[in-house]
Amino acid sequence: MLQQADAAKLQQAARQASNGQYQAALSTIETLLSSEEAKKLLKETEFSISYIAESVGYTDSLAFSSFFKKHAGLSPKEYRSKKKIKN
Repeated sequence: MLQQADAAKLQQAARQASNGQYQAALSTIETLLSSEEAKKLLKETEFSISYIAESVGYTDSLAFSSFFKKHAGLSPKEYRSKKKIKN
């Protein structure tokens, strides 16, 4: 399910594409997809955070954690804990 922030990212990508900023649009979409894939793996698996980081294209788990916190509002560990409790 698309959350409000995700919908805003897709709108941003559409604006970028309509303005001829195709590389920026692709980057925005890639960021959204990476974030969503990481959320899914954190919720549904017991994979390590470093493994998930590599799965979405990060070789440095600290860089992945910063990316994830920026886009999800929580660290990967916090996100996993909160989502596991709700499910």
